[in-house]
Amino acid sequence: MVNNPKPIAHSPQPAFKRNYGPPPAKKSLGQVFLVDAEIAREIIAKAGFSIGDRVLEIGPGRGILTAYLVKGGVDTVCCEIDSRLTKALNKRFSERENFRLIEGDILPLDLDTVFPGKEFQALGNLPYHLTSEILFKFFDYVKKCWDRNTAPRAKSLTVMVQKEVGERLLSKPGCRLWGVLSLYTELFGEIESLLEAPSGHFKPRPKVDSTVVKIRFRDAYPFEINDYELFRRLIKAAFGNRRKMLRNSLAGFSFPVNLEMDLRLRPEELRAEDFAYLANSINEGNDTT
Repeated sequence: MVNNPKPIAHSPQPAFKRNYGPPPAKKSLGQVFLVDAEIAREIIAKAGFSIGDRVLEIGPGRGILTAYLVKGGVDTVCCEIDSRLTKALNKRFSERENFRLIEGDILPLDLDTVFPGKEFQALGNLPYHLTSEILFKFFDYVKKCWDRNTAPRAKSLTVMVQKEVGERLLSKPGCRLWGVLSLYTELFGEIESLLEAPSGHFKPRPKVDSTVVKIRFRDAYPFEINDYELFRRLIKAAFGNRRKMLRNSLAGFSFPVNLEMDLRLRPEELRAEDFAYLANSINEGNDTT
């Protein structure tokens, strides 16, 4: 471990073994490869990785981001499901001591086993159709850590996502984009926008632009939630009928008569903490409306 971490130098695309051929994208896996080395360099720089950091890269593809991580002295573990790409990645980076490859799906991967007992960060150019599932995988992992009274070893997640999804993640209560995904993002971490990635920087070229965001995960619950499953059911019921007032969409729940919230509000006006208050009120209340 380096005592005085240094930021990764802003060097040109690193050169490694070149005796490999880049496999074409698989439509069935939703693969879209970043091909702009300058944007790749900028992503790594803005993510703030330093020499000696540990990073799990989700779906490295052809390794355009991996090259900067490995060359920059980051302890890098890549998780890639496509066996064609794992062969190419191994040919390119296997001689590097700070590179390791997991061949398989990220979704069933136990995050505690990636860097056992050590803190790490995560990075990925996420397939559009799996974005929500991967985000909730990390949210569930963070909650598991909180429940065992430990700070999550996954300290942050830097992801490239469809621009529309990025706007949802970055939205605030009262905005039309505010919804389930943005609410859980608020609960589990703090998010910031890093940069935009227009569609012309990918191959095959997607129909939409992308954006890169970084979520820094919280070390503990930011407020009290007595019954997390009830909290989740409330959110699902409310946003399942987001045009309705809460008193209608949550009619199946019993709230105390002294509830200090206006149930004429709509769900997009509430923060995660407000839903926690509602759930705790149900859990604790005796006299109900």
